[in-house]
Amino acid sequence: MAKAKKGRDQSGERKPSLGRRVGEGLNSVGEFGRSAVQNPRGLPRQAEGVFRRWFRKVWAVRGGGLYATGFAAMFLYLEIVEIVTDDLPTLLATNLLSSDIVGLIVSFVIDTFVNFVNALIWPVYVIAFAPPWGGFGLLLAFFVFDRFMTPRVEAWMNRDDPISERQETP
Repeated sequence: MAKAKKGRDQSGERKPSLGRRVGEGLNSVGEFGRSAVQNPRGLPRQAEGVFRRWFRKVWAVRGGGLYATGFAAMFLYLEIVEIVTDDLPTLLATNLLSSDIVGLIVSFVIDTFVNFVNALIWPVYVIAFAPPWGGFGLLLAFFVFDRFMTPRVEAWMNRDDPISERQETP
């Protein structure tokens, strides 16, 4: 497999600069906030679109299937638990103008990295949940998921995707 040149993605196209990607991310956050204020009822639909795009990237990077779905579910679960049980109470108890906020940000980044690693090894948690049945269930889930769920998940991910619509139309 040929390595991509520096500054290029796998297809050989030039990747946008870091500044451009950060700017696009900030623009999307601004649009999300604007729409939340102007049309609060449309917020769930917009959040679902953001989640779908994120999940599509995870699906592509992790190879799709049950592993990618388990990774995304485990990562979201761990992040939500971390935010609700640790980060939010600490944030509410911290003076936003103090130096403690820097410690909170560093702690959040470190915890997110730990959650990422734990999400990568999610099958171990399933196997350890109820040995040996967890292992048998996981093996069965890999076969059943590929057969019945993968087409549904891919259809959901590609809904309203302009790239997939262009590829499907003759």
